[in-house]
Amino acid sequence: MKTFIIKQKYKNLNKVEISKNSLISNYNYYQNLYQDVKIAPVLKSNAYGHGILEISKIIDSLNPPFIVVDSLYEAYKLQNIKIKTPILITGYTIKNNFKFRKISNIKLSIYDIDTLKYIHKNQNKINIHIFIDTGMHREGIQIQDVPNFINSISEYKNLKIEGIMSHLADGNDTTFSKYQLDNFKIAIDLFEKAGYKFKFKHITATYGFINKNLDFNFCNVARIGLGLYTPPNLKMREYIRPVLSLKSTLVQIKNIKHNEFIGYDRTFRVRRKYGMKIGIVSAGYFEGVDINLSSKGFVFYNGKLCKIIGKVSMNISTIDLSNIKNPNIEDEIIIYSNNSKDKNSIQNTSKITKQTQYTILTHIQDSIKREII
Repeated sequence: MKTFIIKQKYKNLNKVEISKNSLISNYNYYQNLYQDVKIAPVLKSNAYGHGILEISKIIDSLNPPFIVVDSLYEAYKLQNIKIKTPILITGYTIKNNFKFRKISNIKLSIYDIDTLKYIHKNQNKINIHIFIDTGMHREGIQIQDVPNFINSISEYKNLKIEGIMSHLADGNDTTFSKYQLDNFKIAIDLFEKAGYKFKFKHITATYGFINKNLDFNFCNVARIGLGLYTPPNLKMREYIRPVLSLKSTLVQIKNIKHNEFIGYDRTFRVRRKYGMKIGIVSAGYFEGVDINLSSKGFVFYNGKLCKIIGKVSMNISTIDLSNIKNPNIEDEIIIYSNNSKDKNSIQNTSKITKQTQYTILTHIQDSIKREII
């Protein structure tokens, strides 16, 4: 007689679900806005908390011009899982790190001569994108320094300079963005007059791309980050779907008497005469439940909203179960919903906590399992 062993799937207390269909739908929305501008998805910072490996596997099938990351480490992670799409690193790389292995299919943003010299000597197969500071005053070559930069790089004939880029300080501010766009055109003109031809020109990200008062048709790539994963503003709810939901587990149920306290620092007191039924949830601020949701935020349980009560702890949150009939241990709790209109969506959580969507998303713990659905 044969013995059959049924392998049971390990169940995690917390998980992040990624909607493949929503991600592809969002990507296609931006791609269809301008026929001549290609979308370069931004996957830095663990794909804005969504999971760089999981997101890259979906993106790789969409044939973007390149994927944007911040670091050589992130680029290596993508190469290790055989991502075919070229990768652009926009952050700084310690020069000595280029010695460890020959790099292929990677593009690098450059804004200083020393790094450029080092690349020319050690990694001359890397495609370079020149980073211009058009007014944001973070990284980049300032406009007044562009002529000297051009003179300095003229001796490095073997460099593969394929792109020029910048970054808008505030894509919602039309006036200042136009000022930056004008500076970018000046820089491009200076390079082109010196004989350089660029395959890629890019300055705008999500907010600039959806600002209809801006004209960046002289560019052919837009780097889309936040807007790829969640509606960047209320108007975009009609077009962009949240890609992520964060789910946790109910691990204990208690009845708390009138006038007793709940949580650290006793910030919440049971005021109901007949007490309160509460639930203990296995996710706190370490996992990504923003601490500013303490006694303000909501979760979903069996389709009903439950308020977070007391202070969010490191690995635990407490919720009000008063409106839940027959709650059960190990039931699923939705911390962040993937419906932008829900009270516990990332957008509405941003309003409640007065934190940006970027902050909330990137604080979701990397170690939590990501599942593509």
